[in-house]
Amino acid sequence: MIRSNHHLTVREVEEEVGISKTTCRELLTENLGMRHINVSKELVDRANAGENFLKNIVTGDETWVYG
Repeated sequence: MIRSNHHLTVREVEEEVGISKTTCRELLTENLGMRHINVSKELVDRANAGENFLKNIVTGDETWVYG
């Protein structure tokens, strides 16, 4: 499921598979070796401070990736 759509949220996966949020996160992180990528507060602060900052980076939606 995750491999075919990296934009799924934990909630969408847990509802589709019928498991708890805790179990879903455990399977994704511990069993499949995936981690969730987030935008940090520092990145947001830099974007707000520099007029051209966002022109120098590639942004995207949240996703799961293999670590």
